Amino acid sequence: GDGGAGLRGDAGSSGRTRCIPGEEEGKGWDGLARRALRPVGGSMMPPLAVLYLAGFFALEVYCSLVHPALLGARLPFLPLMLTSMYCALGVGWVWARMLLGMLKGCSYP
Repeated sequence: GDGGAGLRGDAGSSGRTRCIPGEEEGKGWDGLARRALRPVGGSMMPPLAVLYLAGFFALEVYCSLVHPALLGARLPFLPLMLTSMYCALGVGWVWARMLLGMLKGCSYP
């Protein structure tokens, strides 16, 4: 086993472990995080990534419809600021996942 980490691995030519979500599920927050970050069914993306991408739809609705209707010409920078912050959140999330993967010794295909 892998010490209960819930990951299977096989060493590649580089000697690094390919991290593949396994069948084992942790309890509590660890198990919840693993389920949220693992692809489900035929999807290639984890549920958390799908939720993040769906947030762009909500953001676009706000920027195109809600903001002009509620605030008009007041706070014209707000839609761009919200979009920038949302994208920064996504970039930070990907960076953190890749960092954790590298610290664990995982290689990504």
